[in-house]
Amino acid sequence: SIVFAFAVRARAEGGQGFLQQVGLIAGLALLSAWWFLRNVLTYGDLDLFGWQRHDSVVIGQRTTAQWVSQHGLMQTIRDFFIVSFRSFWAQFGWMGILIDSRLYALLGLVSIVIGVGFILFLLRAIRDRQVLARFQRWALLLLLLVFVVVAAGHMLYNLKFVQHQGRYLFPALVPIGLAFALGLREWTDICTRLISQFPPPKRLADLLPDIVKGTAFGLFYLGFLVLDVICLYLFIMPHFQV
Repeated sequence: SIVFAFAVRARAEGGQGFLQQVGLIAGLALLSAWWFLRNVLTYGDLDLFGWQRHDSVVIGQRTTAQWVSQHGLMQTIRDFFIVSFRSFWAQFGWMGILIDSRLYALLGLVSIVIGVGFILFLLRAIRDRQVLARFQRWALLLLLLVFVVVAAGHMLYNLKFVQHQGRYLFPALVPIGLAFALGLREWTDICTRLISQFPPPKRLADLLPDIVKGTAFGLFYLGFLVLDVICLYLFIMPHFQV
């Protein structure tokens, strides 16, 4: 995927250094090949990813089929999404420490609002080809593909074993973080356009977009910093002090 991104960028910039870019990144990517060779030598049976060894080690762990037979299909699907969401954001102590349900509801609301903002950004980028450069469109598509692959891997793993853990989405933190940033920025652009309907003082007119964006991202950062402190002192530390 990295090779693909660099190749697109090189071609978009006129093809200068195209082969050098691809050769450099491909060479770096090949450095990981030793790990697959190590897996084959260690586990045998061409077990490149260690899945066969994993399944032999976790014998006795609850399977999804057993969970469905005990709790039903709809409850299993519900648990998958709820527990994955909660543990992605804040579930500690090997899944044993949950935070207040109102905080989960707030995180859910924030995620929905930001997600809607990201969708609005994508729709605007589709309608107006000038919003993103060609390289940026390909890069965004690549990151969306990374998220889809990681999310699909999480779902496929849970078809076999009950592992509703949001940490399996962490390899997609880069596209998730970008989506949050773009979604938040889209809402700031909308707010800027709304505020501009009421003409501000002339000296603030040019600075208005930067003021709105800076305020929004500052409050967003401060909000999650407060959440970190709340999780640490109200949930994590009391649990380990017992």
